[in-house]
Amino acid sequence: MRNRYAICLILLVAVAIRVWYNGYSPDPIVTGDTYGYFLTGKNMLASGRPFFFYISQRPPVYPLFLQLPTLMKRTFPTELFSINFFDGMHTVIIVQSMLGIIGVVVLYLLTAMLRFTLWERISLAFLIGTHISFISWEHVLVAESMTVPLVLLYAVVVLRLLRKISVFGVFTLCILSIIGLWLKPLYLFLPLLSFPVLFLCWKKRNARAWITGGFLIVLGIVGLQFLANRMYHGYTGFSHVSDINMLGRMLKAGIPPPRTLSLSMYYAPYVNYSREKNDPEPPFHFLDSIDPSIIVDPNFKALEDLHRFVLGSFVSSPGLYIRSALLDIPEALVWKPEESRISQTEIGNVLETLAYAINIVSISILILFPWSIYQVIRAPTRESMTIAFLMGISIAQLVITVMVGYGGYERLMISTIPITCVCVWWYGRNLKFKV
Repeated sequence: MRNRYAICLILLVAVAIRVWYNGYSPDPIVTGDTYGYFLTGKNMLASGRPFFFYISQRPPVYPLFLQLPTLMKRTFPTELFSINFFDGMHTVIIVQSMLGIIGVVVLYLLTAMLRFTLWERISLAFLIGTHISFISWEHVLVAESMTVPLVLLYAVVVLRLLRKISVFGVFTLCILSIIGLWLKPLYLFLPLLSFPVLFLCWKKRNARAWITGGFLIVLGIVGLQFLANRMYHGYTGFSHVSDINMLGRMLKAGIPPPRTLSLSMYYAPYVNYSREKNDPEPPFHFLDSIDPSIIVDPNFKALEDLHRFVLGSFVSSPGLYIRSALLDIPEALVWKPEESRISQTEIGNVLETLAYAINIVSISILILFPWSIYQVIRAPTRESMTIAFLMGISIAQLVITVMVGYGGYERLMISTIPITCVCVWWYGRNLKFKV
């Protein structure tokens, strides 16, 4: 009964803060990525081709999600920036806000599974439920707006499977793994991390068979994606977006391409390219300087050449690339919420300051994660493995984000903040630092 009242209170606060925010910023925010998502979804539905044809350009979940309002209101196909477009996108941000509220409830359930006290569960739910960055990103039309509830739900399912294994639980984990992969390819790390952990925790033959079967299903989907890219476009990579982001890292770090890549169409432009200081989008400006149609109207031959170019450059200078990425870790962990209309209000200032403080505290995970691994090695209990796994989610996403990225880390790292807060709080309440 107390849990029901607590969840109702959390829902009330989460809804109220979003209604207040909507009064200052009621409109959906369209970004450069929104164009790609919306047009890809439109092409998927209009062309009649299997979505695997487009999967190298954009994962299918969010592009199709953006098209749902137009299908439900029978306005498909809708043009960008038309009245029907903005009408549909208002529906999208309402759904994204609802998913954000659901994420707060899932966070409460996660802390209950970790045996937090009632006031600790409510406190953490309030901190995350009123985190202004989460609320603001719910109004942005990008895939990251859906990642917070997904990662939290994934963590809850894994923790449930650590306690009690079942075919249904493993199947649910497979579905969430595929949804995550098709929402952001970055989330391939979730099944690569969770299934081995479950396999190590369970010794029963049947349990290990279920876990192995689920893992093979996910790997099979990944293999199909590689096969589709090769079959439809002759593309040997996984995602064009990842290649472009790696190009951004190369430009930011000033990594020189090897002479062996001199036949690439990108070699001479890259060597002679002079990037402006503080350029927020260096890879896109670089590609536009060669041929603007490479991205707008995907030239798959050129994008395959880009894949080989960035991969070859990384292999030739891995130390320089990795060093540049690791130096960005503080920037990826600690960032200030962007100023908006609510910044001019007292409540907005308080919420932004609180969000920034939470981000600063999250940097402690760099110390706590190695300690959690040490505890697993010293005393491998279900509890120690659970906390190490949760921290592993945050650390894995951090490392992948800075390795396959070049800036704008807020939108990529925002999904790890709830789990990071849970882990930091757990250590703060237990203070298990005795060697």
